[in-house]
Amino acid sequence: MEIEVHFEHLKEVIEKELLSAKSSVYIAVAWINFKDYEDIFQSLIKNNVQINIICSDNDSNRNYLPEINNLQIAGAKVKLLEMPNTKNHMHHKFAIIDRSTVLNGSFNWSTNASKSFENIIVLRDTKEEAKKFYDEFKKLELIEKNTVEKLQTLKKCESCENGELVNILVFSKNSSKYFETSGDIVEVCTDCDHYYNGFDLITNNSLYILAESFNSSDGQDFLSVQDSIYDELNQYINNDKIIHAIGQVYHCLTGRDEDELGTKILWKNKFVGEKILDDYPDQDFEVNYDSTNTYNI
Repeated sequence: MEIEVHFEHLKEVIEKELLSAKSSVYIAVAWINFKDYEDIFQSLIKNNVQINIICSDNDSNRNYLPEINNLQIAGAKVKLLEMPNTKNHMHHKFAIIDRSTVLNGSFNWSTNASKSFENIIVLRDTKEEAKKFYDEFKKLELIEKNTVEKLQTLKKCESCENGELVNILVFSKNSSKYFETSGDIVEVCTDCDHYYNGFDLITNNSLYILAESFNSSDGQDFLSVQDSIYDELNQYINNDKIIHAIGQVYHCLTGRDEDELGTKILWKNKFVGEKILDDYPDQDFEVNYDSTNTYNI
């Protein structure tokens, strides 16, 4: 991995790195002066580079709606992300170029930022770090204002004083006789042992298979699997039943021939992820679908 740190001529650094793109550019920057960057974006589009941009939905960025419209007509994807509270912002300042180079730092791509003390770090040949930034970009791409508000609003647990309730889609370890894997949306306390399983049967074999292969994939396979998972999750993330995490029941024998049971979390939503455990040992949340069950598919 090659690292460069810049404190001066930051706009020129950005332009140089963007114009080196061969296939794709993903940009998440809070404030962008689209008049200054439109020609560069249009040049990349003409060279068949995929452009994806997310910035904050605010008056400053909305001043550039004509330029944004021109880019969208040319084929770029541009999203103004609105937060539920005016005090909250999509505050990132990063770009991913060809999924291997990352620009990140304090510098907004705006006129005001050029008058301040700012910085940009350029990371080259860094696919592992690029994966993490790409993961964050995809989360931002899927989320809408009302969804953010729902994700940030958790109910208090009535069984304890400190806990909050999160919804985890827990898939059973066993498939049905039709080789489909089902799960329930389980309400789980973040602080005590309380949980509630309303037996909301969800059968999504595509999501289950993708989730199982997620941690074992790498390189371009990782990015492809991740894209597909987000496509599947989109139908749940932005509907009335918010899912904060996805887990899978496991059941195996240890080296002492003892049963080991639990639920492994495969995916967490960024807004509540730190409140959810990576593993719930000795807990299957009553999600026990197997080949003896029959379902109305």
